Amino acid sequence: MRVAVIPRPGLKRHLLLVAALFTSLLSTSFLGVETVHAESVVEDHFSRTGNVDGSQPDTASQGTVLYRATLNGGSAITDGTSLVLGATGTVDQNPSYRSDVDVNYGFTPSPDVSVLRLSADVVFNGGQWLAIGFTSDPTIGDPYQTTNGPWMLLNTSGIQTYLGPGAAPSQISGAFNGKSFASPVPITLGTTYNLKIALDFDAYNATFYINNIQVDQRDYLTSFPNVAGFTLTFRDPAPSTNPTSPRQSASFDNVIVDQIVFAAVPEPSVWVQLFFGVSLYAGVRRCFRRQKPVARN
Repeated sequence: MRVAVIPRPGLKRHLLLVAALFTSLLSTSFLGVETVHAESVVEDHFSRTGNVDGSQPDTASQGTVLYRATLNGGSAITDGTSLVLGATGTVDQNPSYRSDVDVNYGFTPSPDVSVLRLSADVVFNGGQWLAIGFTSDPTIGDPYQTTNGPWMLLNTSGIQTYLGPGAAPSQISGAFNGKSFASPVPITLGTTYNLKIALDFDAYNATFYINNIQVDQRDYLTSFPNVAGFTLTFRDPAPSTNPTSPRQSASFDNVIVDQIVFAAVPEPSVWVQLFFGVSLYAGVRRCFRRQKPVARN
């Protein structure tokens, strides 16, 4: 009796097809994987004292960038616990305001940024309004009226959201850039609130929050902001009836800028792919060698 090995019909072709398909899927899966992570850009708790102009945040990822304060009356002082805008000052350079203060900080978002976020704890002690927002030019004063970037305003009347610059209607669906909202939490003097703006580079929109409650989401219909920094602002109008009344102020603390970044996993080396290919080939060969013997008379 002779023992012979009868090859299974089409087995070799099928195994080679499976090996080729698996190798292809393996390569494309390596190339297509992306990781998502948050990166800190700025974090500042203002534990230092003195003028904020020319100072550095507690933590910054982009070197020795300094704050720039524009004072049209008023002041911008860190008192060891927060940044206080507008509390002091003797010269009113703007006839409409006793305090017209902007504090800017410049940074460059990652080229792979998906969402850019700005948040701050704020206290409104009186005056007209305070605001936080992104700017496309942190080197100029009054950036909300002249540069492109979303911002939000707070006073005792509620919340206003803007896409910027100013009230340009071309940026949104509607005739007016600014929208007013009754705050979902009561706005009272001397109380701390958290304001946050999330700028989505993939969805082309900006979302606005107070105390982590969403109050608005707005879509950009034309140009998208070229963000180059952020701004903290306070306005205290000149009193019409009592010029000697005390100056009002606003304070800012726990200012945080971070970004959500998508990063592709690096392509595997040719040697790694060759290793998997050789391993698959060896597996196919072993399958053929283990075919069942069949006895013949």
